[in-house]
Amino acid sequence: MQAACEKRSEEIQSIRVAKLDMQAACEKHSEEIQSIRVAKLEQTASKHC
Repeated sequence: MQAACEKRSEEIQSIRVAKLDMQAACEKHSEEIQSIRVAKLEQTASKHC
């Protein structure tokens, strides 16, 4: 019974880690998109000046 409980908590932890990894990947992706947007805005701004 205890072994089953430990196995279950290990599974839950690995799921949590996977979710955190996904969240981190999403945040990194959105950061990249934002920096691309900023670069594009800077380009258009320099063209207008």
